[in-house]
Amino acid sequence: MKNKPAFSLARALLQHFGRDSRGSIAITFALLTIPCLLAVGAAVDYSQANRVKATLDSYADTSVWPPSTSAPCRRTSTTPRATR
Repeated sequence: MKNKPAFSLARALLQHFGRDSRGSIAITFALLTIPCLLAVGAAVDYSQANRVKATLDSYADTSVWPPSTSAPCRRTSTTPRATR
């Protein structure tokens, strides 16, 4: 097999990489960067969704409340009011 030296070289490099402890902070940082960025992205998406929901709630409240509060108060009773 022609590629046997390449496989044995790659295997030796991986074993050496596994035993070496220098630079472990950089590797740990690189591996933890991905979940941290995902968490930040989720927080940004969640805050944007809350802002959109608040805006839509505001529009819904605006469309419902003004007609009921701006309408004049009408008496529903048919009995005449006492006059002084």
